[in-house]
Amino acid sequence: MLPEFPEFTQPSLPELLELSDEIHTYDARSDFTPAFLRSWYTDLVFSDLNGNVVARYFDPEVEAVAFTLVGGKQLEASLQAIFAHQSSLSRPQVVSHIDERQLDLLGEASGFTIEPDPGALEYILSTKAHIDLTDPKLKHEARRVRKVLGNTDVGVFEVDLSSATEIARLLGDWQSWDRHHKNNNNDLEGKERKQIARYFEIAPQLPTRCLAMSHTDHVIGFTVFDVYPHLSTAVGHFLKVDYSYDHATDYLIHALCKTLLDEGIERINIENDLGIPGIRKKKESLLPVDYVRWVCPQFS
Repeated sequence: MLPEFPEFTQPSLPELLELSDEIHTYDARSDFTPAFLRSWYTDLVFSDLNGNVVARYFDPEVEAVAFTLVGGKQLEASLQAIFAHQSSLSRPQVVSHIDERQLDLLGEASGFTIEPDPGALEYILSTKAHIDLTDPKLKHEARRVRKVLGNTDVGVFEVDLSSATEIARLLGDWQSWDRHHKNNNNDLEGKERKQIARYFEIAPQLPTRCLAMSHTDHVIGFTVFDVYPHLSTAVGHFLKVDYSYDHATDYLIHALCKTLLDEGIERINIENDLGIPGIRKKKESLLPVDYVRWVCPQFS
């Protein structure tokens, strides 16, 4: 399906869905989902390199063309091939990130240096732990969830992403949170908001799901995720709440974990912390059972 590196192609959406399945055979924990990333990187293209997948895209976070390598075959030779290609184009010789499993496979490989990526630590939660909430270290979360459970005006429902009416309702309610986001917004330039809006434009064609939290029929939170039943794993893409409602984040995570465990899903990746101290502190407080760590290999 993919051309041989350094040739690239932009697959159709059905082809991207197939590619997503292939990539998650390598590691279902990762938030690297090509079909979902279409909503973020409009120029996302792919190629095959030694049986691995190379993604190339313009990363607005660093305002540069980025390369990502997914897979575990002939990694040193594959990275060297990418560096040589970048050098021929007079571009910085760096791969945006590889995960710790790839790093273990590289071992003592020479020819490049490894730099940590402080904004790329993804957190894996046990769904059962966040339903039971019996661990003493989760006592504060348990108290916050119980407070919301006692509010009969709060509900949780799954959004029908094939329904333009339901999506319009969610987006309309989300826009009404603006006045609260002014003091709680990590997306000052609106990049993530634009990405999420684009996501909902193509959502009916994707296998992703959306769980929403409401208060008196007004959406006050939502989360988007993929489920891999054969691996008992889910991967979250984003979770947003109206900060004017106390404990909305804790309750939405609790409701999401209950939904997943009822379907036999034991773990969920709740995304990375973007290198933001407040988000990192919050996600660490959720007692992750595992992490996906990313690093950036550079030509030395």
